[in-house]
Amino acid sequence: MTAPRVEVTDAAASHIRELTRALPDGHGVHLAVAPFLQPSLFVGPCLAEEARVAAGAVDLWIDQASARRADGILIDLVDGPRGPELVLHNPAAPRVRSLRGEDLLGLLGSGRPVELIDVRGAEEHALVALPGSTVLDEEAADRFAALSKRTLLVFYSHIGEAGQMAAERFASAGFYNCWNLVGGIDAFASEVDRSVPRYEGGTA
Repeated sequence: MTAPRVEVTDAAASHIRELTRALPDGHGVHLAVAPFLQPSLFVGPCLAEEARVAAGAVDLWIDQASARRADGILIDLVDGPRGPELVLHNPAAPRVRSLRGEDLLGLLGSGRPVELIDVRGAEEHALVALPGSTVLDEEAADRFAALSKRTLLVFYSHIGEAGQMAAERFASAGFYNCWNLVGGIDAFASEVDRSVPRYEGGTA
């Protein structure tokens, strides 16, 4: 089995070691990559048919099928909506995660750094917008493109569809901490903060 190239940042390695310091003998951290290319980590017994991959300061165990799909994976520790979390980025499989309105509310009140991006355009943004958000126009897109690929990006539209598409474009460009607000600002207004006005039509 040819060992894949897997990068684990120092912060992620430290976090993994802390989480797994009490593992019993014969157990380790395993990297699995599903047929649709989404990677995951889990803890379990180390098997003879698996390969041990030295990835920075940690060792990972990987089966043969996953090894063929794992080359180039990056494991990092990022500041997510709920605090620090491990993120596995496979450049062959851009990933956008879903964010519920109540979690966005907590994130906005936490003071943690986040780029909140409104994909609807200036007219709808002027009608109603989430606090601290920036319209995704050409100038803003250039600014966002220059940010670190680990930056927490949260996209929203009217009902969530356009936000998902915009988030996928950024994920395809290598950003691996991309989130889309489920149901958009309309769901946020109806389910989380009824002081936010609702409206008909607009960008999906």
